[in-house]
Amino acid sequence: MSGGSPGNEPGDAVDFAAYVASLAAELSRVARGHRLTTLGYLLEMVLLEARGVLRKAEPGRD
Repeated sequence: MSGGSPGNEPGDAVDFAAYVASLAAELSRVARGHRLTTLGYLLEMVLLEARGVLRKAEPGRD
């Protein structure tokens, strides 16, 4: 991520949600692999929330 100021464009939020979803999925997998089940669960909740943002941003959804 760059050091610039955060954008206010809708695409910026969607891009960020996609980035968070990707990171959360990987971190959840690693956490569960280390038997950190609560942390893995919380990261999965982050993943679900980010995917919800992405779903709402799909074209044709108003």
